[in-house]
Amino acid sequence: QRGLASMWARNAIQLAYGILGILCYSAVFYSMFGVRRIRSQSFVVIYSLMAASKIATWHNAWIILKLNNEPLFSFYFEWLKGRPLITYIHGFLVSHFYYVQNIDLLLLTLDRFAAILSVLKD
Repeated sequence: QRGLASMWARNAIQLAYGILGILCYSAVFYSMFGVRRIRSQSFVVIYSLMAASKIATWHNAWIILKLNNEPLFSFYFEWLKGRPLITYIHGFLVSHFYYVQNIDLLLLTLDRFAAILSVLKD
């Protein structure tokens, strides 16, 4: 009984900061598209893709890694037992999104480096 309560508390805390993070990203999206004329278009696009990939990463990891021991969502994992392709896709995306986030960060770094270099050249 105690293990179940701590698992529920852990999932509730992780859900709370995940939803708060998504709400913060929504505010950032709103402000980024509001100042897109001031910022370079490439920065806005790369940052938006990076934020979207982080939201998708959190959502996929939340489903497959956190809810698999939650009794309330056991129906979903019972449903998945008959659909190995969807289970495989969930597992593939866990590692794939890790690489996507690293590539996003590399692109953002290169974009900022190019912006600094163009200012220094002029």
